[in-house]
Amino acid sequence: EMAPGMISGIATDYHAGVTSDEQSRSEFLANYNRGIDLLGLKIEESSASRGSRQSISKVRHPALLKACILSQATSCAELLPPTGPVRAETIGDTTAAEDDLANAFGNDFNYYMTDVAREYYPDTRRAMFYRAFGGSVYKKIYRCPLRRRPVSESVYLPDFIVGEDAVDLSTAQRKTNQILMWPNQLQRMMLQGGWRQMNLPAPQYPNNPTRLKTLSSQGISPSQTRPQDAPHTIWEGYIFVDPDEYGLDEHAPKGLPLPYKIVMDRDSKDVLALHRMWREGDEDFREREVFVKYGLIPGLGFLDYGMLHLIGNSTRVLTTILQILCDKGMLANFPGGVKVKGVKAITNEINPGLGEFPDLQLPDGVDDIRKAIMGMPYGDVSAIFIQLMELVAKDVEQLAGTVELEVGNARTNVPVGTVMALMEQQSRTMSSVHRADHYSQKRELMLIRDLFVEHPEDLRWLSRKSGRVWQTIEEFADVDIQPASDPSVPSASHRMMQAMFLKDTALSAPPWAFP
Repeated sequence: EMAPGMISGIATDYHAGVTSDEQSRSEFLANYNRGIDLLGLKIEESSASRGSRQSISKVRHPALLKACILSQATSCAELLPPTGPVRAETIGDTTAAEDDLANAFGNDFNYYMTDVAREYYPDTRRAMFYRAFGGSVYKKIYRCPLRRRPVSESVYLPDFIVGEDAVDLSTAQRKTNQILMWPNQLQRMMLQGGWRQMNLPAPQYPNNPTRLKTLSSQGISPSQTRPQDAPHTIWEGYIFVDPDEYGLDEHAPKGLPLPYKIVMDRDSKDVLALHRMWREGDEDFREREVFVKYGLIPGLGFLDYGMLHLIGNSTRVLTTILQILCDKGMLANFPGGVKVKGVKAITNEINPGLGEFPDLQLPDGVDDIRKAIMGMPYGDVSAIFIQLMELVAKDVEQLAGTVELEVGNARTNVPVGTVMALMEQQSRTMSSVHRADHYSQKRELMLIRDLFVEHPEDLRWLSRKSGRVWQTIEEFADVDIQPASDPSVPSASHRMMQAMFLKDTALSAPPWAFP
């Protein structure tokens, strides 16, 4: 039990550190918010106000949105098969009984991930869209004290705060998961989750720009009419603390910073919990692994590049060209012009209907209507803009890793091997991402399995009604967990082409090859 002064000292240092981390990523979040507009998810009215110098059309090119959707669909097709994401296997020399045990555990693990933890599939699908857009998303694997079972929840990029010097999750000196928690959830965590029971002041409504921009893209306006419904902003931080500095006796080498988890209410700076983050008996005091990173394209720093960074500027160019073309078409069909001062009509706008000839009163000295009114010399749509748009769009598709094989009459009799080579050449980016996803999901599933090992009382969640009832963790503690996806084959089309290649090879082989 720590003294209040010790907790206050750790909390003050931690709050100052996270505030600095937030300031260091302000420009990144501003760029992230601008990218949400580039998705074009919000339907906007055209700017037809008189005197407006803005584009009439508000249409946005769907290049960024298309790339995010394709990336999400490709990743989910491999990571989330209908039968479950888990493939259990044994390593080394095994017996038939051990293989049957591994298969039984794999089936029950898939049952848990699909039927018990029913939030896993929709949560992961949403996470893959966020990953495709911003470049990184994180999975937080922990035992939920409210659900009383292992869970894996997505932590989106704006809610995961790290220092500017971080290069890897394992080496980051400070990691913070920002959580919006409603008052009823907060009370339940205090009663069941090991948090200190205390009366927190009313929270400030979380009007951060990223949250507001995300809600706006969905057509949702945050309600602030009921202060009692405002959520608390909780900082769950993973930090390293020198126990000697705060008078803690952890029986560790002097001066060695140890990993802790601190839970704090951001607005009041009240500490709700402080936990050790190393396993009991670990003489090296290694930090427990909680987060797994899913990245798209590794870049120059800790944060990976997403479609926002890869094709964001190109999407802005395509949007500008598309708006120019739309405006040109509008002006060509509904042209404006100028008139001599003094020309009068029934209305200020001369807009005759079909078969209608409105009267005009010309000023003195003007006897030719063509001298009183002149249309603006709007030009036709330039072919250069169309060519430029096609060129940029092609570059965007190549950079985004879109696989589009040429098909048709010219490709009817191409050998399977040639098509396989073309697919491999055009899908290298997608294959690289898929292999990284395979490794990340393996770490995620292994952490979930480890939670079952640490909490044998949760084994009941693995047991199906008509299946095996797991009694001890020794039955599966040595079973190796692998994702159901194949890291060497990034899509179903590749698997089909491989099968066709093997079939053609077998049919073309000489008879003596198969004795």
